[in-house]
Amino acid sequence: MTYRSTSSRFSVVAALTLVALLVAGCVTTTDSRFSREADRQEAIADYVQLATAYIGQGNLERARHHLERALDLDSDSAGAWPPWA
Repeated sequence: MTYRSTSSRFSVVAALTLVALLVAGCVTTTDSRFSREADRQEAIADYVQLATAYIGQGNLERARHHLERALDLDSDSAGAWPPWA
């Protein structure tokens, strides 16, 4: 009788674990053109903000690196050009 209850308990635990793994694997994501563009604009703003902080500290090499990264994302970005001046 002990063998049967242990086997039954193991089956229940295994089934619950399998269900938990299957449910955890179900994720819905959206990847629209609008969210990618917003992410890119946010990244540009972040790079420009970092560059401005580095300019304020006198670290022009790091500032230049971040401004170049912003321009790599969008060379027409109006926000990336003023710190160069």
